[in-house]
Amino acid sequence: MRYARSKRSFLSFVSGMALTGLALSVAVLLFVQALVHGFQRELEERLLGVVPHFTVFGRDPIADVDASLAAVRSADQVRSAAPVVVGAALAATDKRLADVQLKGVRPADYAAVIGRHMQAGRVDELRGGAYRMLLGNGVMEQLQLEVGDVATVVLPDVAVTPFGAFPRRKTFRVVGRVRTQSQLDDRIAYLHIEDAQKLFRLGAAVHGIEAWTAQPLRAAPIGAQARAALGAERHVLATWLRALGPLHRTIAVTKGTMFLVFSLLVAVAAFNVVSSLVMIVNERRAD
Repeated sequence: MRYARSKRSFLSFVSGMALTGLALSVAVLLFVQALVHGFQRELEERLLGVVPHFTVFGRDPIADVDASLAAVRSADQVRSAAPVVVGAALAATDKRLADVQLKGVRPADYAAVIGRHMQAGRVDELRGGAYRMLLGNGVMEQLQLEVGDVATVVLPDVAVTPFGAFPRRKTFRVVGRVRTQSQLDDRIAYLHIEDAQKLFRLGAAVHGIEAWTAQPLRAAPIGAQARAALGAERHVLATWLRALGPLHRTIAVTKGTMFLVFSLLVAVAAFNVVSSLVMIVNERRAD
């Protein structure tokens, strides 16, 4: 700073450029690190707040739901758990089709999960036997639906009737729009768990138990503990790392790489400052 304010134009120019380069390098380093950290935070807080950290699926439908819930909740670091019925289907209107992932849930369990992501409607509007559903924002845009409209859910299961084989279908009324600002919005459709059980002919059984943990990065070992409590040979474990793990690893690698690259940029700028000071000392050695 002393030589940047010097009356010698060359000294002040070199010192000013060195300081400017150092300041810009540090600013870019902080900006890029903050940006990448923001992506990581959005993944952990927004997406992992909706996506279950792990799900234990039964090789056969799980009949004893309450006992299975208690076993999963007894695992270390499990904050909450909920039964779920899941399956692929088509949502159809008169002119449009969209592939969706049906998820039958209990509104009381999912109010805290997707309640803050409801752009329209409420989670508690799902009622057993009313055949209502909440659709992701992307699905509603693809089907050009609004809250209050109806859509037909078509299952890949075929029902044989005296008139031939027909895919099973059921009409649902859309009572809410879910917007998580993630890839979930393009496929998800939430139903009441009782309606989903009837649709998939499960009786009182469910497909699996979803759980959220206090440490999402340890979802695999925590889920393995829950699976062992339920019976490892009769259940399958799926974690969020299977679907979103590559994204999380990419963000982590990008964060580390950017830190290294821009740290080198800061080092180069610092070298410019040091070299300018060495030049000044050599120039004034005679004095």
